[in-house]
Amino acid sequence: MNLEQYNNFIWAWIILAVIIFFVLLFITAPYGRHVKSTWGPLIDNKMGWILMEVFVVVVLFYFVFTGNNTQSTANIIILSFFVFHYLNRSLIFPLRLKTPGKKMPVTIMLMGIVFNLVNGFIIGYYFGNFKVYDSTWLTSVPFIVGAIIFIIGMIINWQADSILIGLRKPGEIGYKIPRGKMFEYISCPNFR
Repeated sequence: MNLEQYNNFIWAWIILAVIIFFVLLFITAPYGRHVKSTWGPLIDNKMGWILMEVFVVVVLFYFVFTGNNTQSTANIIILSFFVFHYLNRSLIFPLRLKTPGKKMPVTIMLMGIVFNLVNGFIIGYYFGNFKVYDSTWLTSVPFIVGAIIFIIGMIINWQADSILIGLRKPGEIGYKIPRGKMFEYISCPNFR
């Protein structure tokens, strides 16, 4: 795939995201408290979450290591941020969940897998074939600002996850509204 084809793929992915945004204004996706068995078979939510998220790292590594580029230190650091985030999302977060018996539709899990496969491809193919950042990038304003945003975002994400995980006492069920930290300003600070 050449750069023009790659860019066209990115634009198609963005257009699809905009379309899905508007579709979801009229359809409530069946996850979390909105789970419905009418969307097909259900899977344990921890297992579904792990399967949904873990493949992004596999695909990313595949395209990075099978691409034409030799990875620089800067590339490795940038990719490490992504991998660190997704190891948290795919393994640490779901293993911390205290939701015995909770389910998610396999359809939602499969949609998540497709989303993550495409994102892993986009980032992995870019670093594997199109971009090698030199070491001067690590002292550039865009990298430093991006690293600061990443770290702040990761802290907010961890705090939000901890608040959500601690909402219910053992054996307690039902919906609760989270409070504290960034939940005072936005409804889903855990979606970073």
